[in-house]
Amino acid sequence: MGLCCFGSSDRVEPGPPQSGRRRGSDDFHGVVDERSCTDIVFLAIFLAFLGGLGYGLYYAVERGDINRMVFGFDIDGDICGRPNRPHPNITTSGKDTTRQTFLDIESFNLNNLDPVIMGRCVNSCPTNRSPPILNRCLEIHATSTEATNWFLSSTGLAKFFNVLILLIVLVMRKRVELVAALFREAGKSVHAMPLLLIQPIWTLLALCILCAAWAYAALWIESAGYPTRTEAGTVFFRKDTFLQVIRWYNIFAALWISQLCLACQNLIIAGAVADWFFTRDKSRLGCPVARSVGYAVRYHLGSLAFGSLLIALMKLVRMLFNYLERKLRNANTTCFGLVTCLTCFCKCCLYCFEKFLQGLCSNAYIEIAIYGENFCWSAGRAFKMLSNNALRVIAINSVGDFILFLGKAGVVTAVVFIGIELIKDKPGVVYIWTPILIAAIFAYLIAHCFISVFEMCIDTVFICFCEDCEINNGQDQPYFMSRGLMEFVEKSKKALRARAGRDRARQQQPKGAYDNPVMDSVNDHGPWNTGVPPPPYEFHPTAPPLSSRR
Repeated sequence: MGLCCFGSSDRVEPGPPQSGRRRGSDDFHGVVDERSCTDIVFLAIFLAFLGGLGYGLYYAVERGDINRMVFGFDIDGDICGRPNRPHPNITTSGKDTTRQTFLDIESFNLNNLDPVIMGRCVNSCPTNRSPPILNRCLEIHATSTEATNWFLSSTGLAKFFNVLILLIVLVMRKRVELVAALFREAGKSVHAMPLLLIQPIWTLLALCILCAAWAYAALWIESAGYPTRTEAGTVFFRKDTFLQVIRWYNIFAALWISQLCLACQNLIIAGAVADWFFTRDKSRLGCPVARSVGYAVRYHLGSLAFGSLLIALMKLVRMLFNYLERKLRNANTTCFGLVTCLTCFCKCCLYCFEKFLQGLCSNAYIEIAIYGENFCWSAGRAFKMLSNNALRVIAINSVGDFILFLGKAGVVTAVVFIGIELIKDKPGVVYIWTPILIAAIFAYLIAHCFISVFEMCIDTVFICFCEDCEINNGQDQPYFMSRGLMEFVEKSKKALRARAGRDRARQQQPKGAYDNPVMDSVNDHGPWNTGVPPPPYEFHPTAPPLSSRR
């Protein structure tokens, strides 16, 4: 949810307004409307990157055949279930396998080396093979009953995690109050703007389209190559250097575009919630979701491309490191223990840095939604806001993340156990975990998409809370926050006492004693939103406020 920094206090102390911003705090009245396009260079880089991806896919399509991956090919490189043309330098290729629609796959060891996988086109799967799965006949290694029993027995580890959860809740019980307040404010924002619940739908739709497009492109890339016969007698399609680069290029494109979709959702939600938070009169809110969409598309696509590029690069580095780690494990190294320790240490550091970067980008999007600045300025502002004003309060976000994780885990666990009960007694089901795994993946995606909306609302309310504490002091500069959040500000009691004193003074003065239309409009839902009851009689001040007489 945010960058986690632990401390001992549960309150935030308001500080003096920070200078150096293009949008000064003295004239801050809510989300900035005067904006300009930010980080245009990275938007141009993203468009050029898409152009390079298009050329790479054209290169792969010219040298590949997607039917090789869909239907499979035998040891001579001929596609099953289709007439084939002979390949260059492969004299046994070019067979007509129209009636042999299935690929029988078997593996064996040759001279104690790595297992060799061979396939041959057959009319039907042999009896010792599984039913056809994607036109493949696979070996059966374990029954579904054994896998189910293993899963059910391994869930005994949940008792240990339940005890650990209880200990965490007991240790951080004093910090749950602010988490509950943030959850309440986030719930109010979602209730006031129900269109926020539509955001995960189009995000999930965009990610599904992206996954389908990436898989289609990956099939073309993997099928491309030049037919070459190995020492074992099988044919594989050797890829040149450019095709190997295109393979990683396609993976990076999927990472970048997926992170861009998530960044768009985060910025839209942050803009709408920030607009709701910094609007004193909630009845004049209008349509903040549509306004936030317009800001994101018109001004901040470059900043979104920049932030998503950083996260995508970090994920690609982790993938490359895992690939190198597998290569080192398969190689005969003399210092295997030292290599294992170093790789584990590097993986841990990369994982922590990626989480830090994700939290920083998420909070930078919130600052972009508020001030309309570029990504670097917003990231610096977000980091300074969290480190200066919320070093102790941000630790409570770990409790919020934990609660949201329990929600996701509960949905997936319920789907898995219900799926086991529904499928385990049905005849004809050989691999029970195939449909259950698919259902669990979809359940997690749906739960993650909808819970991420609430998570981003909590993060936005928290950043707005910190901004409110940084800009205002609650006395001559009233807070935007609600009374529930004011309880967690260090000087909130003093501000409330001062405000209550002003109200009592107003009640004791004769009618027409002041000339302050701002104070005349204070009520339960007025500009200060403090819940202080209004005077019992009609009041029209004409003289200067008490603060100017001091």
